[in-house]
Amino acid sequence: MASMTDVSLICHPYTARKDVGAGHDRYVFELTKQLNHTGISYEVLASGAIKSFLDAAYKEALFPVRLLSHHTKIYHATAAVPARSPIWVRKKPLLTTIHDVIWFFETKQDAWWKSAYKKYCIRWAAQKSDCLIVPAESTKAFLIDQLDVSADRVRLVPYGIDHEQFYPGEKPDNEI
Repeated sequence: MASMTDVSLICHPYTARKDVGAGHDRYVFELTKQLNHTGISYEVLASGAIKSFLDAAYKEALFPVRLLSHHTKIYHATAAVPARSPIWVRKKPLLTTIHDVIWFFETKQDAWWKSAYKKYCIRWAAQKSDCLIVPAESTKAFLIDQLDVSADRVRLVPYGIDHEQFYPGEKPDNEI
């Protein structure tokens, strides 16, 4: 019998790519890059790029079904939206990263329905996940104070930096 994977990174409907301009995709890429340096076995569960509305609907229906027969030690939803599928099919333990809560504040960056959907996903993930990872103290405080999440279920893990691209340089001569 094959050994069970330690962590399944649930990315659907996103993916794990470095240079696509999407923060979530970059987050998953960096997470897998760091996991490669550990003894933790992992797999990325994604559904690939969405090409049309029909393709999106098909993948939305298929992804939770795919998870039904899937087994791993820990399910990590890499954002609140990907947390839907493991919640629907009751996969546990579920760890979810909530990157931000901007959708709860007035924003004109997206349509009202998209904002409402993101709020729904954040609330549901906050309520149903066993543990939450957040990158900022303000996000942690919002989940605890506004969504009534127990503080012991929220872990603050700030984003890191790419030390190959960003590193201390020489101090300029004109700096005081």
